[in-house]
Amino acid sequence: MATARLPAVRVTRAALGCALVLVAVPALAQQPPASPPSVTVQGEASADVAPDSVNLSVGVTVERPTASEAMAAVAKAAQSVVVQIKAEGIADNDVTTTGIGLAPVNPNEGVVPPARPKLPMFRASTTVLLRVKPADKAGTVASHLVDKGVNTIDSFTYESSRRADVLDGLRGDAMRDARRKAEIYVAALGLRLGPVLDIQPVGEAMPPSPMPMARFEKGVATIPVQAGTIALGAAVNVRWAIAP
Repeated sequence: MATARLPAVRVTRAALGCALVLVAVPALAQQPPASPPSVTVQGEASADVAPDSVNLSVGVTVERPTASEAMAAVAKAAQSVVVQIKAEGIADNDVTTTGIGLAPVNPNEGVVPPARPKLPMFRASTTVLLRVKPADKAGTVASHLVDKGVNTIDSFTYESSRRADVLDGLRGDAMRDARRKAEIYVAALGLRLGPVLDIQPVGEAMPPSPMPMARFEKGVATIPVQAGTIALGAAVNVRWAIAP
């Protein structure tokens, strides 16, 4: 049986050249466009704001021979503290219980014999977060609560009800500051700003850190509170295209 023969195919140089061009064109089309010339600057703005409230974290800690005695003692003290909080005119929605704890305590830990061993104890505690308004009232409130059984103050931070509004204004100021700086840079080269290409907010300033934990005895004198101001700030990185 005779085998069928395929027709011969001739490829000329011209046809081969066309094929190569057709293959190369899609590859060139995939190249990303060149980024336009641009300038990136950081705009900043800040302001000092008077605080109008204080977040005050207070607590009661007691130690007793048994767990039930410890919990009973801390519950009794906590009731006295709650009554005093109401007497200070602090609203219920400004009071939050943030912790209740109970744990065994080994009073002999770290004691070198021949000291007389002490019996194990149990430590019970409770903590409450208060929002005190106005801010300069916080010292008086703290001293009154100490008289009612509070023996720990875990944090003391200032707040301003104007914080959000002030930050909104600072964000706008930061954008204007960024544009001012960018215009200075490009004008020095005889250029102009084009459209904005990118806006990236930068972390904003936080309120002062809480005071370290303090312990007080009953009858402590009123501690004067100087509220000072809260430093707020806003910053933003902005990238502009440079106009052709």
